Amino acid sequence: MNLYRDKYTVGSAPFDQFPVTFVNLRAIGSKQTAAQEFQSPSAAKTEADDGGTRKVYFDGEWREATTYHRDRLNPRAEFEGPVIMGDDHSTITLNPAMNASIDEHENVTIDVND
Repeated sequence: MNLYRDKYTVGSAPFDQFPVTFVNLRAIGSKQTAAQEFQSPSAAKTEADDGGTRKVYFDGEWREATTYHRDRLNPRAEFEGPVIMGDDHSTITLNPAMNASIDEHENVTIDVND
């Protein structure tokens, strides 16, 4: 870990001062095509469709985090951490200082509270 830290943190913030942890990062390419019409996600989804709770360790103590299946969430749903949102491809973890919301295209927006 020290080799990685020494090589990649030169001129950037130290790891312990960065409030967001990336487990994976995806890059998506795009190409201009004909206009597309997007349909809203199904209104049949329920905002509180959760899988229960799970113990997580934040800020030196164990806490209960609510768990959600991301593909079952309603647009405009809002969450306060600690939360774990998962699907078949990724997991999003919100620590207690984070809030998240789902937009009309099912993107997750995360806000970090100071």
